[in-house]
Amino acid sequence: MKEKNLIVKFLLWIVGIVILYVLSFFALKKGLNNFTQEYIFYKQDSAIDYKVYLKENNFFDTPYLGKDKIYITTLIDHIDVDYNYKINFDKPMSGFYRYYVKAIVSADKDKDSSGNYWQKEYKLYESELTEYIDKNYIAFNSDTIKLDYDYFNDILVKFKNSYKLSMYGNLKLVIEVENIANSELENKYEVNSVATLDIPLTQATIEIPIKSDTNNKFGTAESSITYDTNPIYLIMKIASGVTFLCATTFLFILVTKIVRSREKPSAYNKTVRKILKTYDEIIVNINNINLSEFNVVDVNEFNELIDAHGEVRQPINFMETRNDASFILINDKMAWRYRIKKGKTL
Repeated sequence: MKEKNLIVKFLLWIVGIVILYVLSFFALKKGLNNFTQEYIFYKQDSAIDYKVYLKENNFFDTPYLGKDKIYITTLIDHIDVDYNYKINFDKPMSGFYRYYVKAIVSADKDKDSSGNYWQKEYKLYESELTEYIDKNYIAFNSDTIKLDYDYFNDILVKFKNSYKLSMYGNLKLVIEVENIANSELENKYEVNSVATLDIPLTQATIEIPIKSDTNNKFGTAESSITYDTNPIYLIMKIASGVTFLCATTFLFILVTKIVRSREKPSAYNKTVRKILKTYDEIIVNINNINLSEFNVVDVNEFNELIDAHGEVRQPINFMETRNDASFILINDKMAWRYRIKKGKTL
């Protein structure tokens, strides 16, 4: 019975310790969760359209050729480029946008542009800042960008002739949109877009394609981490530490108790357990007994109690207190008692 009660106590201790550790974990999690980070989702769409205007000639009836045609370089006068941009946000945003236009002229070693002999950048245009407030959708059309084809082509032709190089000339038109957006939580996002148009140069009287590349995509932007200085988060961290310390202390105490309970039994324990095991059939456990009405006889040996049991045929009562263990045989007004005191050398 005593061992059963001890096991129940140990289980209650374990449950209490686990609860403290769980509380410590959730308090720490709450204490560390003092930051916010916002995400926005968007879809960008952009398109480049252009017209290739021709010099006066006796072959073409129209002043220009449209997009995605084949062009003869000696007939190109200039190229008009139009750019369309739009973006959809998943929540209302406010901010500013503008766009830049630049031309990059390069003398490439081969058609794949794996390297170049020379390259130079020309800034063509920068728009004014345009403000928007609480918008999910932004769209604009650029002013028409006029490219003087002969101007850029002559630059590379002179470079090629000066150094007698076998090279491929290229004019890359770059349109970059700079968009600084702010959410309702006052987080700032840079949502930029780049579109390009590749135009071959120095290719005399041959067919040349013009290639465009736009940055159309679904995207996600994340804000910087913002920390909350509310003192409740510090309190939760302190509570977590205190709870963890208490749980660890109780765990140490529990382990100590378990180790001590498994220590080698004392002479007292050995004697009591041996008697209970040997005479289990004739011994009954009791919690208390009043011997004031009986004539009590204390015997020196347990065997004397067994001899008396053989005479009266009554069960032997067993009772354990904080100081000793008693085996008591009762018959009428007589009570024979064998006592074992704790700590006494047997």
